[in-house]
Amino acid sequence: MLALAAALPTLSLAQQKTINVGVILPLSGANAQFGINSRQGIELVADEINAAGGIKSLGGAKIKLIVADSTSAATTAATVAQRLITQNECVAILGAFASSLTLAISEVTERRGVPLLTMSFSDQITGRGFKNVFQVVSKGSLIGKCQFDYAVALASGNQKVNKIAIVYEDTAYGTSQATGLRDAAKAAKTEIVMDEAYPLGISDVTPLINKLRNSGAQIVFPVSYLNDSLLIIRTMRQQKIDMPIRRANRIPGVVSE
Repeated sequence: MLALAAALPTLSLAQQKTINVGVILPLSGANAQFGINSRQGIELVADEINAAGGIKSLGGAKIKLIVADSTSAATTAATVAQRLITQNECVAILGAFASSLTLAISEVTERRGVPLLTMSFSDQITGRGFKNVFQVVSKGSLIGKCQFDYAVALASGNQKVNKIAIVYEDTAYGTSQATGLRDAAKAAKTEIVMDEAYPLGISDVTPLINKLRNSGAQIVFPVSYLNDSLLIIRTMRQQKIDMPIRRANRIPGVVSE
């Protein structure tokens, strides 16, 4: 939200007292809690900006948030973005937590010339040369690299990490972060003994965990949203696999190992 004023066009909006800003988040479905947390943060900062006199570069214009549920479907997210721009006259869009949703939204905002500010971190989001998308977090590949480097640093006092496993969801988010993990491991000459993608919302991870058990990995890096992560960790515990787990958090309150 603090970066919003810099992304907004100024000439046509300078005299307006209120501007509509669209907020597209998964407020229902598997990622609903992520969306709710994100919405609360956005609302908090919008209230602070309005209480402090609005957006000064736009003559003190106040922010009116138009919040919409993207669900977990990319087609829904794109349709919602189109509606917020054409019917609600939103001059900017914030969202949408999940990279696959943000990619769909960005196709709409780019065609319309509307700024999109996102907390999603797939490398694809800013890797297509779009002029109207602003990524306000680190890219997934960088997070994957830091995830690997941090794990190796923690383990350095015990033993050298020679073999790792990467288990990631096959979405834009998962593939970007897994790429960073993979590149960092190769640079460190660490063998990747398991490199396995799985579908988002997987219901049975037993085959993955069986493969992990036999991989010889010293550390496993799951790249997953919350529900899938919990399922992987619970299954590992049920099978008494005590291999260290290193993951990059996507939500406060979830431990990283």
